[in-house]
Amino acid sequence: MSDEAGKTRRNLVVLSSAVVAIAFLEVPLQGSLIGAINLDKVDPKSAWIAVAVCLTYFLLRFLTDGNNTRNIKQWWAGVLEYQPNSVHGFLRSKQANASWEHWHCEQDKPDNIADVQLDVFYEPLGQAWDYERGSRTATARAQWAEYLEQNGRRERMRQITSLFQVSQRIPLKIYIKSYAIALCKATIPGWVFTEYVFPTVWAIASISICLYKMATVSDALFRLQPLCA
Repeated sequence: MSDEAGKTRRNLVVLSSAVVAIAFLEVPLQGSLIGAINLDKVDPKSAWIAVAVCLTYFLLRFLTDGNNTRNIKQWWAGVLEYQPNSVHGFLRSKQANASWEHWHCEQDKPDNIADVQLDVFYEPLGQAWDYERGSRTATARAQWAEYLEQNGRRERMRQITSLFQVSQRIPLKIYIKSYAIALCKATIPGWVFTEYVFPTVWAIASISICLYKMATVSDALFRLQPLCA
């Protein structure tokens, strides 16, 4: 990172941190700035607008640096790479394979046979479910089969249908968890997140705080005030 880029990142982080501190500690605008500007007479909404503009400027300067955006994209690519692993872990669990009644099947369950079960077909590599990163749905191939109780054991007698596609929706809890785990794994190396991702996220959070403050400050306070003491 060049000296200029380092200064931009420092200004972005410092101003963002100040916004967060002022907002959550509820620091009042009191006293004077550089001995010339009376902060007691500064309209709060005008102050938050000014800070939001400054933050947006520093953030845009930070993001227009090609090296910064390249590293952020590299970090996000790592998140997308890790995310499917967590979902595949769920799809291999008993929880994911025990409730086929809630799956979407291309062929309905035969109703003229007493004991019918949906058998999921496992690929040669031992994986049944196909999942694309970021999706809320996983697919597999399965077939309806007839089972019979014999000598105290439930045995498969014959297949009733050929293989067809089934799909199940990934629970929202598992979906969010997969991204949380992926974010943690992508952040572990440290320097990319610290140098590029954190300043961006921190600035966006601070701008959001400014917008919230601007929306909640009373309009009666939004008027021009003499700034000189």
